[in-house]
Amino acid sequence: MTVGDREYDLQTTVLPHGFADSYETENAYSMSLFVNNPESRDSISVSSSSSNSSPFNVATNGSWYLSTANDLQVLQQYAYKMIRAAVAAGSSFLDTKSTTAASIAAWVKANAGSVTHHFGGSCYTSSDTSDTKRCADEKFKVIGTSNIYVSDASLMKEGTVNPYGFVMYIGHQAAKNILQEAFATVATDDTSSSNGASGNASASNSSNGGFSGMEAMCRITLVSLLVLLLLH
Repeated sequence: MTVGDREYDLQTTVLPHGFADSYETENAYSMSLFVNNPESRDSISVSSSSSNSSPFNVATNGSWYLSTANDLQVLQQYAYKMIRAAVAAGSSFLDTKSTTAASIAAWVKANAGSVTHHFGGSCYTSSDTSDTKRCADEKFKVIGTSNIYVSDASLMKEGTVNPYGFVMYIGHQAAKNILQEAFATVATDDTSSSNGASGNASASNSSNGGFSGMEAMCRITLVSLLVLLLLH
C-alpha cells in the first residue's frame, strides 16, 4: 500500500480469541495489524542522578509511533480495508458500532500503539564513519562511549521479515565483540559435525562485526493495532 511517496509493508496476524473483556467471548477473534516499515523516528536521552531512587534515567523525546501523517493514514486505510473484509464475510466489529471509513479512522487514531512491538532500528550499527545517523559502530559499541554496547534488535536497520533469527545472531556476535574489545579475549564456538564430532572454530574478526557484509539487517518499528471481531 502506498501513501505519499512511500510504499508501506503491512502485516495481519489473526489470533483465535478476543482480548481483555472479550478474551472469553465465544466466537471472538482478533486481528493484529502491523506497519512494518514506518517513517516515525525518535531519539532518547540518557542521564544519571545522584538520587538513589533514580540513578539512571532514559526518556524519549517524542513518539516512535505514528508521529508522521503518512504512518497514521496508512494504518487507518489498512484497518478499514481489513475490518470491512471481515464484516463482509460475516463478522461483527466489537470496538465500534460503525464501520465507516471516518469512524474507523478515528478509532485507529485513538487506539494505535496501545499494543506495540518495537523490533529494531533505534541504534543501528555501521562501520561507515561518515554516517551521521548511526548509533553504534561495527563492534556494536555506542558512538561516543568507551564501554556501552548494544546487543538487541536496536542494531538492525531495515527489513520486513520476522527478526527472530537476526536477534539470536546479534546476541551471539555481541558477546564475541565485547569479549574481544573490552576484555581482549577471543571467543571460540563449539561446533558439531553430523557424526557427533566436536571442535572449535575461532571467532570471526571481520571489520563489520561478523555480519559478513551486511552491516545491519532490520530497521523495523512495528506498530500493531488490535482489532476485535465476532464470528457469526
